[in-house]
Amino acid sequence: MIRKLLAIGILLAGVNLAGCSSLPMDLGSIARLGKNGAQKETEQTETSQEPEEETSQEDPEEMIDEEDLEEAIFKSTASVVQMEVTTGLTTEYLANLCNFPIIIDNGEEEMTMGDERDLEALGLDAIYTEALLQAIGDFDTEQLQIKEGKAVMGDMDTAYIILGRSEDDVVGIEEICCGK
Repeated sequence: MIRKLLAIGILLAGVNLAGCSSLPMDLGSIARLGKNGAQKETEQTETSQEPEEETSQEDPEEMIDEEDLEEAIFKSTASVVQMEVTTGLTTEYLANLCNFPIIIDNGEEEMTMGDERDLEALGLDAIYTEALLQAIGDFDTEQLQIKEGKAVMGDMDTAYIILGRSEDDVVGIEEICCGK
């Protein structure tokens, strides 16, 4: 008998806790009752209006500037590209960073790569030349300059990678110059 009561008590406590977990986070909006059980309307209306006012007014300092956001996205992508190129993992990883079709310039000819299979056929050795590895490895991604939705990583005189936005608004590799 005691075990049954204990089991029922545990079950009820669990149900009670489960029910309480779905309560709103703002407990101030719950009606407060006075000594006679009547609801205190003034407190409820004041607390329910405060959050609306706070959300409707945005502090100018907290608003993210579109240029800053674009710069952050480009710099983040540049860091990932730099890591991929300097570690030279696989064409699959490189393909995930590309906005196909991309142009590969090996110094003698420009080739258009339509997808990952084209990159695989060309091979990483043809892409990751010593000049490209040096130029991208030495590049400071914090100094990335964005002009008209494009950014250049590396050295324009030797080897570089051009980042840009795709039609889907994704920042990725548009061109790789392996070395001149």
